Parts: sequence; structure tokens; C-alpha cells
Amino acid sequence: MQELSVLVAEDNPINRLFLQKSLEKLGHRVICATNGQEALDLLDTETVECVLMDIQMPVMDGSLATRYIRDRFGHELPVIALTAHALQGDREKYLKEGFDEYLAKPISIKDLTRIIEHA
Repeated sequence: MQELSVLVAEDNPINRLFLQKSLEKLGHRVICATNGQEALDLLDTETVECVLMDIQMPVMDGSLATRYIRDRFGHELPVIALTAHALQGDREKYLKEGFDEYLAKPISIKDLTRIIEHA
């Protein structure tokens, strides 16, 4: 698997640490943000190949941050939605909002690996 630079935008410190350590174990470089605005600010100075974006965060939620990312980068930068709300129809909703893929929490290493391999 190719090493990627991944931006993780997640306000929950336990989830953020889990994602960071899991991705680093897979050989990726990880940059972390605690909200959507911080993620956008990091994209001003960092180059990444993939974004893992929590939906519900303070300051700016993941859906709004993803709209800004789409305006700036188009669909060249994959953005993966992370959410605890895994209801029927959610995947389609998030894809319509501009996300490239969707991961339901709790996130398994297997699902994370599968998504990152296709980023």
C-alpha cells in the first residue's frame, strides 16, 4: 500500500487518537484537526492525499468544511465522512453532500484500510 498523507478532522480525542495510531501503523503520515475550520486552515499549509472528516464537530461541521474543500479542490482530494449516525440512506446523503465515501463509527481497522486503499 502506498504511503499517504491523511488529514483527520475529529473532535473526539479518543477517536482522533485511534485513527491517528491506526493510520500510522499502516504507514501513513497523519495530520489532525479538531474541527472543520481547523481542517481548512491546515489545508492552506499542508498537502494531503485524503481527508477523514467527522460530521458533527464544533466551530464548523464536516459537511460545511467539505463544501469548502470541494469549492477549492474539486473532487481531486478524497473526503471520507465519519459519523456515529449509521441510518439507512445516510451513505447516499453524504455522497450527495460531496463526500467520496462514508465510514460508520465505531470504525474497524478493516474498513479503514479498505477505504484508505481506494483513496
